[in-house]
Amino acid sequence: QDFEPRGTTHLVVGVQGLAPYLLETDLAAFLSDDGDLSARFEQTVDVLLTQRLILEPHLETNIQFGDVPDRDLAAGFTDIEAGLQLRYEITRKIAPYLDVAYARALGETASLRRARGEDEGGWAVRAGLRSWF
Repeated sequence: QDFEPRGTTHLVVGVQGLAPYLLETDLAAFLSDDGDLSARFEQTVDVLLTQRLILEPHLETNIQFGDVPDRDLAAGFTDIEAGLQLRYEITRKIAPYLDVAYARALGETASLRRARGEDEGGWAVRAGLRSWF
């Protein structure tokens, strides 16, 4: 469920798995209640610096299969994000992390953002706690 800029509900079908060369791969297709179809592709890989300190490069891109004027998205590749996450696994289930990433709009979506006077891309620094049960 997207709440902003207006409420939209999506049906999501995805596949997650380990591709060759130990690349964790996530592919998801989204169908909105308005009939808009999009997809997201993400890959990550864990690089063990020590037994507990892990560097995780990640790459994510989004694809829109039709224009969505309400959300200022054009058909084609809409954006890409690449970054590095450094985490320390206190236990396998608890790991604080620091993430640095660069995201940028692509193609016609970037042109739409430029026309509105918005930045096409930028850096983000995130900190958090990764956990699972």
